[in-house]
Amino acid sequence: MIKPPKSSTKSTLGLIWPIVATQICISAAVGLNLTITALAAVEVTGKESLGGLAQTSTILGATFITITATRISILKDRLFALRCTIGVAALGSLVAHFAISTKGSSGWLLFVGLFLLGGGTVSALISRFTATEKVGQNQQATSAIGIVLFGSAIGSVIGPNIYGLISLNIESPMEWAFVGSALTFMVGLLVLSFERRQSYTSGTPRSTASSESGRLIWKQSYVFIFAAGIIAHASMISLMTMAPIYTDRVFGPSRSGIVMTAHLLGMYATGPFVSSSLNRFGLRKTITWGATAFLISIFLLVFLHNSFILFTVGLFGVGVFWSVGMIISSTLASKIDDTNQRMALQGRLDLTINIAAGVSSILSGILVTMIGYPLLAGLVFAFTFLAFVSVFSLNRVRSKGQIHH
Repeated sequence: MIKPPKSSTKSTLGLIWPIVATQICISAAVGLNLTITALAAVEVTGKESLGGLAQTSTILGATFITITATRISILKDRLFALRCTIGVAALGSLVAHFAISTKGSSGWLLFVGLFLLGGGTVSALISRFTATEKVGQNQQATSAIGIVLFGSAIGSVIGPNIYGLISLNIESPMEWAFVGSALTFMVGLLVLSFERRQSYTSGTPRSTASSESGRLIWKQSYVFIFAAGIIAHASMISLMTMAPIYTDRVFGPSRSGIVMTAHLLGMYATGPFVSSSLNRFGLRKTITWGATAFLISIFLLVFLHNSFILFTVGLFGVGVFWSVGMIISSTLASKIDDTNQRMALQGRLDLTINIAAGVSSILSGILVTMIGYPLLAGLVFAFTFLAFVSVFSLNRVRSKGQIHH
């Protein structure tokens, strides 16, 4: 087995740069698709009520593709699974392009394309574990996740602007936006072809109990891993999904983009700092800082939501909270010794995260129409607080195989 170099952002980036560059492309394509999917559904069907079905189709696709990708990871390897999911997403973009360009009786194909575009969501999640498989089960794993998320920040800024450029220069931007999405995914695949070096984890053992089926042998210590990822993701999705509607009504359409950009920066750009905190200060302090950021953010969203600046800061803080939860859960999931168990656990984690995203998105849409955005933020905090209290009362994080304080 190759001996990994000392942990540092520079050395880690040198090892995983093709994965990071691919993540930039994936996130750019996903960001582009998020900008246009609901609009495309309305254009094809002529019904605004079906706009929400676009996101549902992608979430369902991501759920199914996650299960398949986990199986591929166990039977083949993580890198091959990543290539497959990117390819599926590129195919989905082309199917969506065909549906938009033909319309009429082929309009239903749009939702098939959006289902396949769930591969983009899955690819963005798999990338972080592909990186940790490369660098090994050490402090570099935490740094690798943070760097990959930073790549997501770059892509998330690029993606929506691709549609802006297309709409300025092409008469029918919607259908060609999906072509741009497919090309972006393909560029990511091309860059990923440079990732050929041996993984530091290539010699880790595979259990005989789960080698064929990919069955996860549950352990009590996994509770916290799932809780950190699911709670952070569900809370973020609930508040992010409804934020553009609130900002559009209260602050004007031109301000929505600023708020969402700040939110995405909180999610992704802070990744290296969260990783550094985990490596330097440990799990407990990093959780405390993430919880503090979330508490301040909820206070701003509930009580000072009429201030554009403070509302923007609040959404940024929600993004930071997500980053902390995602990096912690991903890091702990990457430290399972048995290869098959690790891949099975990571696959289940991504599956439950996708399900949580779908459920929280639907519930937040219902609740915000009933009680408004500020009270929604209050309910999200109550849910998060009760969930973490329940988890900590049932489970103590074991020190073996995890980040030490």
